[in-house]
Amino acid sequence: MLKEKLNKIYKYYLKGKTLSLIGILVIAISLPIALLLVQQRVTYKTQAVVEPVDISFSPQTQTLPPDSAFRIMVNARTNNVSFARVVFTFDRTKVNLSSEITTTSVMGTVIERTSRTNANSTGRATIVLAVPPGQALPTGNFEFARFNLTRISTTANDTTQLQFTQSETQVVDTTAEAAPSYTFTNASLTLNPTVSTPTPIPTNAPTNTPTPVPATPTPTPAAGVTILLNSATGLTCRQVCSNQGKSCTTVGTDSQASNAGAEIYDLNQVRCITLQGGMTCDARMVDRTQICNGNRANWTRCRCE
Repeated sequence: MLKEKLNKIYKYYLKGKTLSLIGILVIAISLPIALLLVQQRVTYKTQAVVEPVDISFSPQTQTLPPDSAFRIMVNARTNNVSFARVVFTFDRTKVNLSSEITTTSVMGTVIERTSRTNANSTGRATIVLAVPPGQALPTGNFEFARFNLTRISTTANDTTQLQFTQSETQVVDTTAEAAPSYTFTNASLTLNPTVSTPTPIPTNAPTNTPTPVPATPTPTPAAGVTILLNSATGLTCRQVCSNQGKSCTTVGTDSQASNAGAEIYDLNQVRCITLQGGMTCDARMVDRTQICNGNRANWTRCRCE
């Protein structure tokens, strides 16, 4: 009897040990599997949004006037967007919204949208949209909102910008994960552009003019007096008379070279001018290549004695 009881106790003990070993073995095998599942869960969660989101104005450059339409574009890449908040600012002393902001139909729930009046009074607009339940989530590149802009500034060639407020912008995907980063493209505006028109420079058509003729004697009214034409020689009458071995006493355009006049060509006014006095024997007759009153300017007559 004692032997049978001992055998039963021994078998019970062995059975308990076996069960304990099996339990330990099951735990040892299941623990790595559980850790792997947890890691996969965490990895899936952090990779819900794997690409940045691009937010831009279209067009990115524009001139005003006339009034122009602008769109806010969102490039979600492969992310499925369920919620988005976009804030932009502008210089309200230079430009204003000329229309209300309209939003995309693919994000039909409007949570917040600044009115034109409030935007123009603050220079700031906020747009918050969400996708209604059961509606397909937008992805890739899509239009988020649009509005028209008019210029207020009257300064010629003035400049300003439409700018996104980066710290207040957020795009959320279907797993409630926010985009990890954003790329913003603002819009540059030129107001009241003017084009300067160059002032035309007058040009003189080449004319066939006679070759300058050295001072030539003209009939003189009295013995010992010589009247010489000084036409575009580059010389003064004092020099012209000296070349004839005489001295200059007076100059002029009359036959006696006595009225102190000359015919000159004014390059600024582009015309011939008759000087009726004030010329002396030291006035130099430079070559202007133009004919004035029958002779090549500049010209006068020299009275040599």
